[in-house]
Amino acid sequence: IVEKKTGAIISINKNGEELLKTPVTPNFWRATIDNDRLASVNIRLVQKLLGTFRFKNASKTLRPVNYSVEEKEGVATIKIKWKMKCLKKLNTTYVIAKDMIDMSMDVVSRYEMERYGFKMGVRKSFEKIKFYGKGPFENYCDRQTAALLRVYEGKAEDFLHDYLMPQENGNHTETRYLEIAKKDQAKLTILAKDKPFEFSVHPYTKQMLDQAKHLHELEELNYLTVNIDGGQRGVGGDIPAMAMLKKQYKLLPKENHSLKFRIELS
Repeated sequence: IVEKKTGAIISINKNGEELLKTPVTPNFWRATIDNDRLASVNIRLVQKLLGTFRFKNASKTLRPVNYSVEEKEGVATIKIKWKMKCLKKLNTTYVIAKDMIDMSMDVVSRYEMERYGFKMGVRKSFEKIKFYGKGPFENYCDRQTAALLRVYEGKAEDFLHDYLMPQENGNHTETRYLEIAKKDQAKLTILAKDKPFEFSVHPYTKQMLDQAKHLHELEELNYLTVNIDGGQRGVGGDIPAMAMLKKQYKLLPKENHSLKFRIELS
């Protein structure tokens, strides 16, 4: 079910069982990492120089401005044009059929982006994950050389990195598929189309990771936050404690960035 007012997918139902705890929505910000924060510099100066919190604040302005809906032979195609501060263009398409949703996004930003993709909350009963991507530890576009491209499986918590000061963590690059399953083997599978995606799965929200000052302040939720990204900018560190990134590790403005993947239910 797609909610017209928000443009979000608010329900994914399989055999009468609701899979979502929070809607599927576009996402463009990450919990601030140490290198974005510049701990030794006044935070207000950091905000001005590096644009920290720019996309967090801009995300509050996200809204759909135009829809087109087409249904043919049991397949519904929903195209949405969005408006959001900091973005020049954002278009998404949902192709919905029985037990399957094809998702796509095209975005052009006015500023260097932190990430682009979708987020959703999946019920905690879907506790097991399996993926074919880089791991087992967290990795980013500029921190992935030691990570191996293999099939990994376990609980979501097995693939996180619990920093003493909570921040974005647990990202995995070069992902071909991600399965999130229940004990009875019911599962939600996310399959890459065109190119691999990046993902992270947390028992917390981004807001919780962004606001907590100490690890013990995080209390696990009764659902999992799933982030599926076309890309996330690097974490930097060539200059200690600064996200000074090389061009190839940035999500540059005024360029089209795209993401395509399929959600399958079984």
